[in-house]
Amino acid sequence: MKKVFVALSVLLVGLMFVAFAQQITLTFAYFTDGPDLPVIQSLIAQYEQLHPDIKINLLNIPYSDYAQKLSTMIQGGTPPDIARAGDIIPYQDVALNIAKYIPSFTGESVEQWVKNHSGFTSMEYWYKTRNEVLGIPWDAGAHALFYNKDEFERAGITAPSTAPWTWEQWEYAMEKIVKSGAAKYALTYEKTSYRWSNLLYQAGGEIWNSKDQCVINNAEGVRALSFFVSLFRKNLIPESVWVGNTPAFSYFQNGLAAMFYSGTWMIPELMQKGTVNFKWGVMPLPMDKVNAVMTGPKVIIGFKSTKYPKQVAEFMLWLTSKPILTEWCQKLGAIPANHELLEEGIDYGNPELNSVMKIILTDLNKGTQVQGNWPANFQRDWIVGNTAVITQTYYPRLVQDIVNAISGTMTPQQALNDVANYFNEQMKNLKTSS
Repeated sequence: MKKVFVALSVLLVGLMFVAFAQQITLTFAYFTDGPDLPVIQSLIAQYEQLHPDIKINLLNIPYSDYAQKLSTMIQGGTPPDIARAGDIIPYQDVALNIAKYIPSFTGESVEQWVKNHSGFTSMEYWYKTRNEVLGIPWDAGAHALFYNKDEFERAGITAPSTAPWTWEQWEYAMEKIVKSGAAKYALTYEKTSYRWSNLLYQAGGEIWNSKDQCVINNAEGVRALSFFVSLFRKNLIPESVWVGNTPAFSYFQNGLAAMFYSGTWMIPELMQKGTVNFKWGVMPLPMDKVNAVMTGPKVIIGFKSTKYPKQVAEFMLWLTSKPILTEWCQKLGAIPANHELLEEGIDYGNPELNSVMKIILTDLNKGTQVQGNWPANFQRDWIVGNTAVITQTYYPRLVQDIVNAISGTMTPQQALNDVANYFNEQMKNLKTSS
């Protein structure tokens, strides 16, 4: 009997050793977007428990270094197996086509799955034009305007909750805040070309026209940049955020600015006890000619260099499945980049968060309806085609020229002329090389 026990023990150890030896590791390049690290770690633990033969190595890279480090890994021939990204376009030539794995994992045809899961991103575009699924929409952050309720009350201002302010009403409110002494600044505005572009679209502008010509320097574009620059001239926005690199949120967090132009990714941090010592709310984005609310989608991408394409595809499909994506959004106050969940809606399980998200999602719905050339110009500028490739590759030039206009080294017209000339030159080079 003792010999049998010993033999069984040896066999068991041997089987455990074989199972361990057969475990594969998938490297997942990731950047945090607010306090989401514990959530993704928890989901990975869930997946590893369901699949003991798979180990997910989470490579958490600071957002400021992410694009450069991921590019270096790809160019060096050592890309991760999976990555979080802002869009598919920068990785279209190295992304894994997961289409053939979709039916067996989901029970849906590829066509039906793409239709149900597309949201805010170019996944549907890639499938229609190349018959490939190069990435999966994950979540999206909508741009949002937060405000300090205490400072608004001291200034005698009531924030809108349904109909948005016009730019003129918004500017009047900003001037009133500063004049009343309720806050040193009326607004702090994140330094990104994407955030500024809201103003461009609200003014009826666009970066590119339908003929692949950069027209950001037209009258609407100049109006948007002139309005933005005027807020700095009137000392309504702290110049150090754009001309320097002071974090925009610090002014809002410390009560120095009554409003904060950012996005829904800040909601979890604002809801954490101790982040701010005042009551805060959110309002619809102010409008000019049209309502325009941009989203900041995230996608999950596999790389075709992986040794384990099936396992990569199945992890991607699991992570973006409705129940897991719902859990993710509930914990982080995120918007699902998933057509079905967008239609069904999400109960965030918190009355305060539900109220905030209702304002944002109502604003987003209004701001993505067809108004003039919006949102077709947004798609063309940032999501599909060569125009989006140029914008996403060379947007730092736009940021720098906005800074030049703010600092006074260029007029708004000169700044946008420079952007248009540069982008058009890049388009010419792109078409010549292809």
